[in-house]
Amino acid sequence: MSSFGGGAPGGGSRTSLGILELEHEERLTASGGTDVCEWLAYAALNAELVKQGTRSLQQRVQLLRRSTRALPGSYKLWMMYIDSVRALYERHDENISKELKVRKLRSAYERALLYLSRMPRVWVDYLDLLWRSLSLSEATRYTADRALQSLPLTQHFHIWPFLLNVAAHEAAGTVPVQILERYAMVEPREGAFLLFRACVSAEMYDVAATTALQLMQTLASSGEADRDVRAQKDALWSELTQMCVENALQLAQVNFDALIRGALQSRAQGNVKDDEEGQAQQDSAELWLLLAEYHSLRGDFEAARSVFEESLEKVQTVREFATIYDAAASLEESLVSLLLDQLDSMIADNAGTDRHSPLVQEAFETQIEIHTDRLKDMVQQRPFMLSALNLRRHPYSVHEWHKRARLHISAAEPPDAKGVARAIATYEEALHKVDAWRAEHGRIHTLWLAFARLYEFHGEQESCRAVFERAVLSPSNFRYPDDVTTLFCEYIEYELRQGESQRALELARRATCEPTPENDRTRTEKMPLLLANAAQATADGLGVGVEEAHKGIQNSSASERTASARYWRAPRLWNLRFDLEESLADNVDACLAAYTEAVEKKVVNVDMVLRAGTFLQQNYFFEASFRLFEKCVPIFPYASAVPIWIRYLTDFVARFRSSKLERARDLFESCISSFLCSSSPDLSSDVGSGSGSDLDSAQMIFLLYADMEEQYGTAGRAMRVYARLCEHVKSSPTHLAIAFKLRAVRAIELFGLEDAREVFESALAYIRKDEDLLEFVLSFAGVEEALGEYERARRIFRHGSQVANPTTAASSSITNEFWASWRAFEARRGSQQSFREMMRIKRAVAAHFSQAYLALGSNLRRASDIPL
Repeated sequence: MSSFGGGAPGGGSRTSLGILELEHEERLTASGGTDVCEWLAYAALNAELVKQGTRSLQQRVQLLRRSTRALPGSYKLWMMYIDSVRALYERHDENISKELKVRKLRSAYERALLYLSRMPRVWVDYLDLLWRSLSLSEATRYTADRALQSLPLTQHFHIWPFLLNVAAHEAAGTVPVQILERYAMVEPREGAFLLFRACVSAEMYDVAATTALQLMQTLASSGEADRDVRAQKDALWSELTQMCVENALQLAQVNFDALIRGALQSRAQGNVKDDEEGQAQQDSAELWLLLAEYHSLRGDFEAARSVFEESLEKVQTVREFATIYDAAASLEESLVSLLLDQLDSMIADNAGTDRHSPLVQEAFETQIEIHTDRLKDMVQQRPFMLSALNLRRHPYSVHEWHKRARLHISAAEPPDAKGVARAIATYEEALHKVDAWRAEHGRIHTLWLAFARLYEFHGEQESCRAVFERAVLSPSNFRYPDDVTTLFCEYIEYELRQGESQRALELARRATCEPTPENDRTRTEKMPLLLANAAQATADGLGVGVEEAHKGIQNSSASERTASARYWRAPRLWNLRFDLEESLADNVDACLAAYTEAVEKKVVNVDMVLRAGTFLQQNYFFEASFRLFEKCVPIFPYASAVPIWIRYLTDFVARFRSSKLERARDLFESCISSFLCSSSPDLSSDVGSGSGSDLDSAQMIFLLYADMEEQYGTAGRAMRVYARLCEHVKSSPTHLAIAFKLRAVRAIELFGLEDAREVFESALAYIRKDEDLLEFVLSFAGVEEALGEYERARRIFRHGSQVANPTTAASSSITNEFWASWRAFEARRGSQQSFREMMRIKRAVAAHFSQAYLALGSNLRRASDIPL
């Protein structure tokens, strides 16, 4: 019987075959040895026989070897063959060395790979054998290279773990770098990261830096915002910068300075997204420190010092500043310490010898002095650098600009010319940069004031005036009218301090003139530039035309005038002008013209009017003061004009007395008419109409009117004025009672008791408040008793008893006084019957009020019983 693939049918030895084995042999002979299923069935039968012990592993290996010769392209047969060879040689046999076993297995794999070079499983098992059993890195690399050449690209991921393992366990050199360079072509991110670390281990720093930069560009261009990607990028950047700093002397192809500055520029432009607030600023400080450390390690201390100076001028937070400042100071201190150590060492080495060189020692001492002076200068400049930092963060902070100017002045004691010049330059820069609409921590006019006071303090009066002029010539530079007002007031007071009274007066007159757009220097200077920009935009097809732009500029100017250009209406300016006019003017006419101008422009207030009247009357300009009062009265509402009316009427009556009585009456009537027109609804219509202050003012006017009539007119007119007062204030019980009391007193004094009856009767008819009514009842009854009209007095007591509650709980002092007075009256003037009548009325009134209280209590109880 022939055997397929060579060798004995059942194995290498002459062992008789079983019945089942013969059947398989016959079927294989019939098929020509190309039936895969028959070979697999034969191999399965052989495996059972091996388990039973009737066949050996050697025989199984020979059988499977025959099958692979017959069918060299069968993957299953080859894998079964390799497994059988492994099982055969992995047994514990002291007669076979480990090298022989591995050689046999490698031979099996090599034969299999002649036909199965496209099968990754075979390559993986082969590589695993090489690395796990023998740790043959070179053989593994060679075999993995063959696998990569044989397998398609999509199956390379099976092979790369072995190569990466080799690269990880290989000693530092070019082999790991070469492996990872190939891997980076397949996996750009992971491969480049591993290549960077391999290059660092191999001390190939330029290649490592180039690889890291390429990887960071790849990550940045991918556009992925994943947290892991950002973390990987940050870790790579950190390792790259650390590597460059630690190996600064060995870098030849990498421009680390440009690398760090590019990163700083990217952070400054906001291209860096940070997970936590403030991380970008912290990274910026670290970058500056890394760049300075890089130059320091290279021995270029001047470059490191330049980096520190530049960073201190660009940092944005106090924390950054403190970090970098401490590092710069440490650098200078370390240099001084190093030079001192070198100098001491040189002196100790040359002691007692002739090699001591005074020139070298002098050079060392000069360098030490230079570094010490630099350190002192850093300490002195620290407040200025902090101020510059705060101004970079808050360029519109008025407080910070003031603080910086004070630093320049107080830097030298006493202040020198350089410090003052720097302070002046600071104020100029502040006024150029600070916008009034964006100013914070203060107002911009305080900068102008401090600037002018600085010149005044150092005796430069013309420069001080120039600063004030620049400030007040451009009202649109200020946001609030009060800012311009304050500047004008300070300017005027400055001129007064300098003894320039006439100039101060002219300036006050100028400050109270309404400005025009042409007078605003800032607007005038900006107009051509704005129109030129509009013309260019129109030419580019982006604008709306020069005419429209001109209209917009004019509208903008008008809106600005409504805000900052209202300064001339400020009472402070007008009061200051009045002071100067009264003190410095040649005649009263100039002061009168100023008062008249204020009235015509409607910028006066009540205090100004009263002041003007006092000044004119002191200078015997009575008619002028009265004309001024008449002009000012219509300007204000009646409530505000009351002090002017009172002053006007009082001065007019005191001036002319009875000579112009009709005119005085017309003035009083005009004042009363103004009061009635300003009160809505009419005071005489309903109770409660009109405020208390209005009624007080009206009462004061009526009393002045009545007093004038009593002194210079007739008593009848005076009583009619009192009657009108009672009519006008009857809406207020309090004012009404006071008016009737005054009317009754004046009637008794002027006409006697009999003619006062009409006043008391009117009071009893109009007064609604019980306490006031009882007071008038007592007064009226006293008048009748004095006239001997006892019965009329008794009827008045009966009339008042209707509101006098005699009960203890509800009685008041006036009620008790009422009943006591009636009782005393009856005891003096009455009889027993009239006294009993009085007692009966008292009991009836008490019963009446008691029933009212009981009815009220029962109603409340019934209301409480109603369910909610």
